[in-house]
Formats: sequence, C-alpha cells, structure tokens
Amino acid sequence: MMIIFREFYIPITLITLILGYQVSSYLIWQYFKNKSKAIGLNKFVLAFGIFIGISVSSLIFRIIYSFYIEDQSLYLITANLASFVVFLSIVAFLILMCLKMFSIISNITLTRIITIILLSFSILLIILGLYSPINTYILLLNVIGFIYILYIKIRLLKVTTKNIARRFKKTLIGELIYGIGLLFGGEVIDLINPAFEELYSIALIFATIMGLTIIFLGIYRFPLFLEFGWRENLLKLFVIDQNRYTGLYVYNFKESIQADNKKKESSMSEEDREFLLSKGILGVDEVVNLIVKGKKKKLELIERRNLLILVKYGDPPFSHITYALLVKKKMKSLEFILELIKDQFQDHFKEILPNLSKFLGNEQTLFSGFDPIVSKLTS
Repeated sequence: MMIIFREFYIPITLITLILGYQVSSYLIWQYFKNKSKAIGLNKFVLAFGIFIGISVSSLIFRIIYSFYIEDQSLYLITANLASFVVFLSIVAFLILMCLKMFSIISNITLTRIITIILLSFSILLIILGLYSPINTYILLLNVIGFIYILYIKIRLLKVTTKNIARRFKKTLIGELIYGIGLLFGGEVIDLINPAFEELYSIALIFATIMGLTIIFLGIYRFPLFLEFGWRENLLKLFVIDQNRYTGLYVYNFKESIQADNKKKESSMSEEDREFLLSKGILGVDEVVNLIVKGKKKKLELIERRNLLILVKYGDPPFSHITYALLVKKKMKSLEFILELIKDQFQDHFKEILPNLSKFLGNEQTLFSGFDPIVSKLTS
C-alpha cells in the first residue's frame, strides 16, 4: 500500500512544486518588468513571489523525509528543515513589509516586533537542535506569521482601487487554501490516526495545488500596485491637437468619482472644494495655450496656479496629439496612468487621428466614446 501511495503522491507533489515555482517566477518577473517605472508598492509583488517560491520548496524536504529516510534522527532533521523553509518564506515576506512605504497598510512597528519575535523563537528552537521533535513548535510560529500576512493583505484589499480589489480577493482565497495545505500537509501528520494518514496527505496536497491555481488565476495580468491616493489627485484630462491648436477630448475625474460614489455636487469634500475654488481649474483653451507655447521644448511638466500638468506626446504618426493630465501633485503612478491613456487613445482612434480634418466640429461626439475606457483605466 505504501508503494502505491508513493507512486501517486510523489508525482502530484512534483506537479505542485513546479506550479509553485511558475507562480513565483511570474510574480518576480512582473516586479522586474515594471521596476523601471519606480512605483515602490510593486515591492509587494516581489515579496509575494519570494514567499511562494521559498515556501513551496518545503515540499522537496517533505518527499525526502516521507519516503526516503528511515533513520529517526535524520528524519527529524529533514522534517524540521521542511518547517524552517516555510518559516523563512514568512520572515522574508515580513522583512519586506517593514519598509516605510507599507506604513499605510500596516503598523510598521508592529510588523517589526512580530518579525523580531518570530526570529528570536526560531533561533531558540535551532539551539534546541534540529534533531529534536520541534516541528510542532515551528508550525505554531508559521501559523502566527501566516495569519499576520493575511491581516496585511486584508488591509491592502481595503485601500486598493476596485480593479485591483476584485483580483486581489481571488488571490487572498487562493493563499488561504494554499497556506492550509502547506502548513498542515506535513507538520501535523504525526497527530493523525495512521489509518487516515494517506488520505490526509492527498487531501492537503490537492488543497495546495488548488490554492496555487487560484493564486495564479488572480495574479495573471495583475494591474500594477500604484501609490495609494493616486486617484484622489486626478483632476482633468485633456487631449490636444497641436496642429489645429484645439482640444479634442476632456475628461473630468472629479465628476466621475462623484458619479461612482453616487454623490451629488454638494457632497464634495470641503478640502477638495477649497482646493478647486482657491486655485481654479484650467479650461481647455488655457491648457492648449500652455502646451502650444511649450511645443518646441517638449515640456513634460507644467506648473500653473500651484497645479501641475503632466504632459505626454503622441507616438509617430500621432506626434501632433498631446495628452495633458491636470493633477494636485506629481506621482509616478499618475505618469504611468497618463502613458496608459495615451496608448489606449492612439489604439482606439488610430483610423481617425490621421484624418481629423474630416471631422471638424464633431470632436465632442466623436471622442465621447473614450469615457468608459478612461473610467476603467482609473477605477
């Protein structure tokens, strides 16, 4: 019976291992792919990738001590190492969460205290010896660390935009299932009735596979983790035809946000109302004049009335089209959003932009269909 179980369990575990490395590699690749954009919160993606990559490696030790080791001392060492690998993945994640940029989603001091406590207890357990049956105590540390990781992710879920939150819920469910399968798949098996050990092991390895699969479905083409508060800093978007010195398209983000929240104009926050009334919102004519004046200099940032205008220029053959984003303050995330808007506008109207002279006077009707795209990109 043991041989039949081994022939089934090992291939399934190896498949789980490969899937885990694929998820980890994809997350780390996404981080380095977007690293040049210098959007710091993408380090969360890096932390998640490292966590998955290290933790899933514990399955290698699980195969070794479950089927290939008979010596009791060596068995304990290998089983403890499997537990420590999971522990290291949790600590690696928490260390990255100690960075100041994550203070908005968790108490950095508390994160550091928990990390130090976990490390201190782990050192104590190592002193006791890897040859001792300490994996149950390591399991306790792992459960505490894993619960805190879930707490951080729930906090992150509450402050992200709708687009990210929908996807993030899926990864959170997957991670919970993955954590149960990984944490309890090998570390408490000795507490189970021997008659149910094989069934227990199979159920939890399948839980691990299911969790990883759900995580992958959630992270595939996952939106960038932009800086917190970026949406509240959006004011207006202008698309300008520099050849004709006219505005083609205007989008008011304040009206959009109020509509999303089903609020009336009178419900605008006092802070926003004071900001807009004291500094004024530039009209399209004024923005056109500012852009046209800076045409030769290729301005990328214009300051006006203590407001900022981020500027992007169209790619050939649409280089005469300029994109201006009126914002409260400069953020890397907003530059990235403007780049996305530019790419989408060029792609959506690629047949129209070279022949704008044929549509004189109809710009508002022609380009109003771009509203849902802007709304989706900034939701």
